[in-house]
Amino acid sequence: MKTKSSLLLVILVLSFNAFCKSNSSNSSTNAAESKPYSGSYKNELKVNLFMSAIAIPEITYERILANNSIGIAVAVSLKSEDAMLTRSIILPYYRFYVGNRIASGTFLEFNLARVHQMEKEYFDNNNPYNYRLISDTKYGYGGAIGYKFLAKKGFVGELYLGFGKFFRTTEFLGYPRIGLSFGKRF
Repeated sequence: MKTKSSLLLVILVLSFNAFCKSNSSNSSTNAAESKPYSGSYKNELKVNLFMSAIAIPEITYERILANNSIGIAVAVSLKSEDAMLTRSIILPYYRFYVGNRIASGTFLEFNLARVHQMEKEYFDNNNPYNYRLISDTKYGYGGAIGYKFLAKKGFVGELYLGFGKFFRTTEFLGYPRIGLSFGKRF
C-alpha cells in the first residue's frame, strides 16, 4: 500500500509539472491588457496565515486549468522537535470550482498528503518525561471545502476547512486541512 501511495504521488507530481509549462500561443502580447480575473493568468502563489500562526508556515503553488486547478502545498515546522511533533507536510491537491467565475468562488478539494512527524516512545508509563523521539512518515488522503476571493489586481484570499485520514492506521488518525491564505495570481 505504501508503494502504491508513493507511485500515485510521483504520478501526480509529474503531471503537475506537465501542466506548469506555459503555452506561448495562448499568452497575450501585451501583459498590461490582460486581466487576472479573465483567465489570462494561470498561476497562483499563496501563504497560509493560519499555519504560519502555529509555527508551521505553508506556501502553496496553484495552476489553474479551466474551472478547476491543481496545486501543491509545502509546510515546514519552525519549532524544535519537542515543541512540535509535525516536522513537514507535502500536500498535492485538486480543486473543482463551483460557479461561473474562473477559479474563484466556492471550491471542493481532494488532496493527498505526506506528513513527516516525530512520535514519542515512552520507556516508563509512570514517568511522562522518559521517552525518545522516533521519526515517522505517514501518507493520507482527504478533502476540504472553501471559498476563494479574487481582486481585480490579481490578489487572492482563501478560507477553507477539511480533514484527511492516514493510510494503514488502526486508529482514526488524520490531519486537519485549515487555511486562511493570501497570495497573488500571475
